Amino acid sequence: MIRPYLPRVLRNPFVRKLIFATLIAAALLLALISVQTVIAQTPTVSVVPESATVSTDASSFQVNFYVNQVTNEMGLGGYDIYVHFDPTIIQAVSGQDSGFLQDENNTENIVVCVPPYIDNSGGLLILSCLTIQLFVGNGPTVTSQQLLATAVFRPVATGTSALALDSTTLSDPNGVPLQATLQSSQVAIVQPTQPTTESPTSTPVPDEPTATVEATALPAATDTPAGAASPIAQTATPTRMAVATTPRAVPKTGDGAADDGSSTPMLLIAGVVGIVVVGSAGAGAFVWKRRRANRTG
Repeated sequence: MIRPYLPRVLRNPFVRKLIFATLIAAALLLALISVQTVIAQTPTVSVVPESATVSTDASSFQVNFYVNQVTNEMGLGGYDIYVHFDPTIIQAVSGQDSGFLQDENNTENIVVCVPPYIDNSGGLLILSCLTIQLFVGNGPTVTSQQLLATAVFRPVATGTSALALDSTTLSDPNGVPLQATLQSSQVAIVQPTQPTTESPTSTPVPDEPTATVEATALPAATDTPAGAASPIAQTATPTRMAVATTPRAVPKTGDGAADDGSSTPMLLIAGVVGIVVVGSAGAGAFVWKRRRANRTG
């Protein structure tokens, strides 16, 4: 009956299924966003030891308790922190409130903290603070991690002990409990680290020069009368002999008594000229005799 009045596009079964699926997805997305908003606004209490590993020779160590994401209308008014641990490995020494609830910048409420409850036989530490309900105002709110309380423990033996926040609760200034997320932790107790002893490195010593002692021959013992001066060995000094050297007379220029080698080329030239002259004369005489013989014949 309604179908004729629907737009033509909505009469398609595929389009109707697509629209239906889109509506379901949108509803799921809105629900998921709402859940995430609620989770993000849930207060958180966490325990964090200052060191995850503690040596057995340490006299004590500190554990911190933090609060985060307290965004309710009345704010934070009190807490009961229950810390369970292994008493055979660690034991509680003391606990103290950080003063965050009594900070005059956050609230004017009157906050009372009871002394910490310590049971090292059962392994339990309880820290508690509350707001006196007299002219109650809003307590502090927080959107980042803030220190709520601290505790001091001491190591007993090696091993790992849990720091469990079981039964821990938060409350507003009127004492109304606040649902909180608890984040526990643990601490390891180990033997102290032995210092490494390094063997001394031997430094090479440079070789020292060896002193060489030369034996000196002592003079033979002589029968020297007492009181007489010992003979002193004298070393004979060689006498330099004077050799008479006769100076060589150097002839002066033009002196014919000595030949200094400058006349040798002149003698060679004169000899060559003489040979040429003699040869020419002989050749001329031979030619002249031939001509004469020819004329006579």
